[in-house]
Amino acid sequence: GWGLSASIKIDGVIVEFVPSPPCETTATTTIPPPPSSSPAYESPNPQPRTSSIMSSMIDAALSSLRLTVTVSNVETRLYDAFRENCIVVSLQTLSYRDWDCGEEGERRQESNNASSCYDVFQKLIDIGEITIFNNNKCLVNDNNRSSDDCILKTEGTGQVYLRVVAQGDGENVTLRHDVNISLSQRVE
Repeated sequence: GWGLSASIKIDGVIVEFVPSPPCETTATTTIPPPPSSSPAYESPNPQPRTSSIMSSMIDAALSSLRLTVTVSNVETRLYDAFRENCIVVSLQTLSYRDWDCGEEGERRQESNNASSCYDVFQKLIDIGEITIFNNNKCLVNDNNRSSDDCILKTEGTGQVYLRVVAQGDGENVTLRHDVNISLSQRVE
């Protein structure tokens, strides 16, 4: 079989959250009544009644897509109302992977049941080092943070593994899910 694979790598993301001042104006909005439906109305873009070969190929490619996303050096800043102090949450790496389940997943026989089961989908999320700082200045390129500013630092990798398994034959198929969380991170 064939499949589509995509890999996205992003390095250096800063997300800032600043509280907004309370809004003192009041606005009133009137919602117009819905347009009356008329049986003579026809859509300007009618939907085709049959699917084309191209749309079938696109659907097949998208259903076979295996995506990998890796984001490195992510920093989230939570500011106070005056933008003078902030808490910085720094994440070294965050990655997401689709795992290939093979042709209809890997079929396997349950030990005490005659029905077979197979993986419908598998996803893996890896979480790298996390550091939380209390920063009194919150400068944009503040690489000179002292260890006194560090509230929490973890080393190692944590993982979240998601899997959906289908079990049964023919019309009687049941789905079950597995969630495996492994936090192999050490707090310094």
